[in-house]
Amino acid sequence: MGHEIVSKSERSFIGNVCYYALDLVVILTIVAVLLAVVHKYATQNINVAQTLPGASVVFYNDDPFLEVGDVLPVYRFSADWKVEIGKVRVAEQDGDKFVAHFDKEHFSWPMGRQGQVTAQLPDWVQVNIGSALGLKAGDQLVLFDGRRQVGRIELKEISTQSAWGTLLSSSKADLRGLTASEFSVPTQIAYFKNPYVFIGELAIIALAVC
Repeated sequence: MGHEIVSKSERSFIGNVCYYALDLVVILTIVAVLLAVVHKYATQNINVAQTLPGASVVFYNDDPFLEVGDVLPVYRFSADWKVEIGKVRVAEQDGDKFVAHFDKEHFSWPMGRQGQVTAQLPDWVQVNIGSALGLKAGDQLVLFDGRRQVGRIELKEISTQSAWGTLLSSSKADLRGLTASEFSVPTQIAYFKNPYVFIGELAIIALAVC
């Protein structure tokens, strides 16, 4: 018989390495899937509540871990665009109200004009954005409850900081506080910063490798 190029013990060692490497790949794949699920349900998608003249937006959130200085991605999810369109930096906080600044030059798409419904009459609603953002009579805004589109208005009476519009359609009775946007999908700020979630992720990884 000729000399064996690889001894039985070496083959056994290589086999064990391949076996454990395959196990590790399977475990890491499972961990990656679990972490993706955790991130999905732990990430908050917050509607931009109001676009301010210049390059600032207002949004509301009561998470105690959100603070001035945080840089957050902005999304406008659609069938054609699944990635962030830009980032905002939190500049001011007053309770659950936050003001964030952004650089238009670093946005893939315009931030756009968003506001909130502040008053409602039969067939009429008022929003807190107006001609300061370039809105004019005849413009239409889409109403959102979270991500869900629930109505549409056409602006009729415009002032600098607000506007009244007639209700074209609505699937809700009470529209006060809803987001009004010039886009057919809401512009949202994604927020993920909870230390308890990170602790849970570390625990999942530790259990996986033990």
